[in-house]
Amino acid sequence: MVAVCGLLPAALAAQIPWDESRWKVQAQESRVENYLGREGLFLRGGNAWLKGVDFEDGVIEYDMAATSETGFHGLRFRAVGRFDSEHVYLRPHLSGLPDAVQYNPIFHGISSWQIYADARYVLPATITPERWVHVRVAVQGQRMEMTIDGELLVFPDLIRESASGEVALNSSGAGGVRCANVVVRPGADPEFVGMQGAQGVEPEPGTVSVWRVSEPFVEAEIDGVLELPRSVATTQSWSRLRAGVRGIANIAELTGMVDGRNTVFAAIALDVETARTVRIKLGFSDRARVFLNGRQLFSAADGFATRDYRFLGTMGLYDELFLPLEAGSNELWVAVSETFGGWGISMQLIDGDGVIVG
Repeated sequence: MVAVCGLLPAALAAQIPWDESRWKVQAQESRVENYLGREGLFLRGGNAWLKGVDFEDGVIEYDMAATSETGFHGLRFRAVGRFDSEHVYLRPHLSGLPDAVQYNPIFHGISSWQIYADARYVLPATITPERWVHVRVAVQGQRMEMTIDGELLVFPDLIRESASGEVALNSSGAGGVRCANVVVRPGADPEFVGMQGAQGVEPEPGTVSVWRVSEPFVEAEIDGVLELPRSVATTQSWSRLRAGVRGIANIAELTGMVDGRNTVFAAIALDVETARTVRIKLGFSDRARVFLNGRQLFSAADGFATRDYRFLGTMGLYDELFLPLEAGSNELWVAVSETFGGWGISMQLIDGDGVIVG
């Protein structure tokens, strides 16, 4: 039996049966069962959406139990439809390690954990497997605090704009998760303890702050293309996208991947008085092809497990290249392709004095 409080009149705000009147389950596997003395929901590979709740700020509490198998189990909240939400999840298989808990804003159905990977968004915690642990999530504005059996985790800077939305239990990976005693209290005082939380990592000097981003297209359209046809430049429709955390522009803020369209051009103009070569550092997820004035100079893949089986694909300025700029205005286009985990671009000009970025 799962308790859902704060959603019903006081006389009914007690444990209620798990049934379709209160929950909509979209998962590979689910069932109500007794585990270690508590009756709750077993969920594997999907979401259990709580009906009749409109949550922006407040408190969510529940008990969870998971195995030590690789798993990602948590909450989606402030969900505006099924493709845009805040998401935080626990990794019991990484209990005690620096990345046991991950905050992961979702835009247009695309996860962003490879982008939001500093100490504001990835935190250590003890998540003992094969037993019930109590999770409390308190949210107000852009701040979230989580306690796991009383251990405090502070997330000081949520990414998505605050909005009212749905709440769901969530599970992916092996093993599944069991949840019981869910309590949702929209508007409740979060009772923050007032700790600051980790500070943000400032972008490096010379980091590009604004990009022009094209409409998405299928990656295969530029496979083997060494020089872009002139017609490509005249047919693009552009949107502006500002860089955010660590100087990374999250492309998913603008668009999702529909019908296999997993690639965009992220572009800037580089103006110099005289011809010169400029060194840059480049970060991207998952793949990039760099075109200068229409000609491809560079391509690489930095996605999940591309370096070795332990590489997560988290974004950083890992790649360097040299741009032979012509006198006047130069167009730098980066075709950025996504598979999963984060769709982003970042770039830093090294010794870029005299280079005007537009």
